[in-house]
Amino acid sequence: MVRRTKEDAAATREQLLDTAETLFLHQGVGRTSLHEIASAAGLTRGAIYWHFKDKADLYCAMMDRATLPCEQAAQAIIGQRASSDPAAALRELAQMPLQRLRNDARTRRVFCIAMHRTEHNEELAPLRQRQLDGVARYTQRLRQLMADIHPTAPPATLDAAALGLYALVDGLLKHATQMDHPDPVLTAGERALEIYVAGLTGYLVCSG
Repeated sequence: MVRRTKEDAAATREQLLDTAETLFLHQGVGRTSLHEIASAAGLTRGAIYWHFKDKADLYCAMMDRATLPCEQAAQAIIGQRASSDPAAALRELAQMPLQRLRNDARTRRVFCIAMHRTEHNEELAPLRQRQLDGVARYTQRLRQLMADIHPTAPPATLDAAALGLYALVDGLLKHATQMDHPDPVLTAGERALEIYVAGLTGYLVCSG
């Protein structure tokens, strides 16, 4: 009986998170109340407070179910290509966030909520810091591959090149999640990254 109760509680928690994700996506976080989430899930507000202390706690739990595109890319294993062909590894790493957004529906929804449907406040500061940390790790990986392409490139050049590439990736992700049908943007974005990385690689080889 205890095991059944735990399973039911876990299922209720996921139901609340699924419902919150849907409402946050369509209405925005600030415009969605806990009462609306409970009602749409066919549950009471008491069920929400059993699992979450407030809306910020529920929001953070929803975010924890997904790995955002640049976070995932920062953790990815590129393998031997990074040492044998850093230019190809750089192109692969640059395109990973777009591929993640294309292939994982939950990532796409949660990223859209985080970027376009959230009014960040003090309660969500730890989550915002998590996002910034993920971006920093991703940008650092881009920079390291650029340094592998041209070990004697000036540090300021590597910093600027990594920031510029990340900015292009981030802009493509945000643009895609504003579209009802993001696939054409993501496809064009992958091609744009190929062009940009090819030009960037040539610049790094010739710089210094």
